Amino acid sequence: MLSPGGSFFYPSVSIAPASTTLTASENVSLNSTLPAGIALSFDANPAKISPGTTRSVQLTFNVGQSVTPGDYQVTVGAKSGSSSAVATFTVHVVQYLVLEQGNLFVPDTLTVKAGSTVYWINLDAPAGGDPEVHNVTFTSGITAQSATMAQYATFSQIFSTAGTNKYFCTFHPSSMLGTVTVTLG
Repeated sequence: MLSPGGSFFYPSVSIAPASTTLTASENVSLNSTLPAGIALSFDANPAKISPGTTRSVQLTFNVGQSVTPGDYQVTVGAKSGSSSAVATFTVHVVQYLVLEQGNLFVPDTLTVKAGSTVYWINLDAPAGGDPEVHNVTFTSGITAQSATMAQYATFSQIFSTAGTNKYFCTFHPSSMLGTVTVTLG
């Protein structure tokens, strides 16, 4: 899930040797095919892999301000020597997106027009004994609450009435606070 005008760090792609008989390290070149207005970069390219190992490469998407919300096909290719692989997946571009990351809502304040839909996605991975689950619980304005959101779970809310809507995460109430201000047309 992406939103126009932003840069998003997302899960990595995993690269493994094409053959179980690989005896030396090899470099894997990565490429992508994307619709206009969406760019993708890799934190390592080429990515060096060694026999018996898997290499993770983080993806960074940049979405132009003029990209219309909707579903877009992205193709990622990998090539090493005569071996190649291609994966195609869909990215969902939404008008408003709040990331749940580092036990924070990013951004924590939004101003939207009445009738807009805001999406939340949990990007926190379980670590250090914290399951990194989150939720979105409104305390003023509307009275809505998401389900418990594990990593990559999403929640959306349509805002129909002008006003201020404050929310928080009941699992991290001191650090995860947010506000959606809704204005008329």
